[in-house]
Amino acid sequence: KLNVFLQKEGKSVEDVRTIVTPASMSSAVTNEGLIVALGKQYTPPSYEGVGYRKLRFFSGIHPTPVGEDDFESWMDQAVQMMEEWQCSDTMKRQRLAESLRGPASDVIRSLRMSKPSAGAMEYLHALDDIYGTTESGEDLYLCFHTTYQEGEKLSQYLCHLETLLHKVLVKKGILASRLDQVRMEQILKGACSGNLIALKLQLSDSRQNPPSFSKLVRDIREEEDRLAAREA
Repeated sequence: KLNVFLQKEGKSVEDVRTIVTPASMSSAVTNEGLIVALGKQYTPPSYEGVGYRKLRFFSGIHPTPVGEDDFESWMDQAVQMMEEWQCSDTMKRQRLAESLRGPASDVIRSLRMSKPSAGAMEYLHALDDIYGTTESGEDLYLCFHTTYQEGEKLSQYLCHLETLLHKVLVKKGILASRLDQVRMEQILKGACSGNLIALKLQLSDSRQNPPSFSKLVRDIREEEDRLAAREA
């Protein structure tokens, strides 16, 4: 394989041996050694910016232009993507900025000028200060804790809770590190009495080791499908 590769590149084994080894050692280096040496010199490219879900556009213009989201819809998606994106905070800031246009983009530009070290969550806080609700984080947190399941499926109730939780987070009413725990506590407390899926969660280790939102909603939907199939 090494010889085929070198032929395509117009090089010989001796050419590579000269590059990766001192002259005094060149005769003793084997093809296997060359492969190892080449591997050490090769740094694979970063795929941090490849294959991620992009945000829809938001400009802050009213009425909302065609092809854009209103602020509440955009913010809800942005908070969710912040949890899902497996990348650095620098990349998260870039992805958020790429989705902004017009006045909303100007807000972040001003933030960058006044605070170059601002993180991705600070971008969301700045936008919320301009376009978000005037309710406080404490008020929204209280609303979250007093929201109960009312006739909808448990998965739908969970999605409703998640929307409220995103608002609490953006208003600095909760630390991001506590999202999974608080979400699990509320769905167990707020689910309808006798809900079989909630009871199953209560007895599992999910209460002590709560999963992320995406995993939790997937597990609940799968359980709902299984129960529906049994009743069919």
